[in-house]
Amino acid sequence: RFTVTKLPAEPLRPAMAELPLPDGWVFPDEHLLMFERRLASAPAGMAEPRLDCLLRAANGNLFEVMPPPNAGPAWQTFAQAKENFTGMSYGRMNLPWRFAANRPASLVLFFRPGKLPATFEVRGAAIVRFVAR
Repeated sequence: RFTVTKLPAEPLRPAMAELPLPDGWVFPDEHLLMFERRLASAPAGMAEPRLDCLLRAANGNLFEVMPPPNAGPAWQTFAQAKENFTGMSYGRMNLPWRFAANRPASLVLFFRPGKLPATFEVRGAAIVRFVAR
């Protein structure tokens, strides 16, 4: 549960939470990063906010999924394959640029509410194997 009561002073910077991953954590090929998310509470009349999910590599690179998902009042599933994560800002990235060549170090959540305060919830985070039938 994340409650955003204030945004950073820089106009384009979102509120953020960075959750370190355990040592030895891997995101295998043919697997999905999955969790459920929702906007638990917000002021009336707020447009649907965004909740971006990124992975930070050990070398500092940020990898994102486009388009970033919205977070409405109902629980919604985020499910993305390793191959869907791409560099956030190539002009500021360190080599290697490909996500597959990096070691994930933390899960990063960007919160972009339209009004404050806003409370977001995330539950059931897991890495699951994707099997096509």
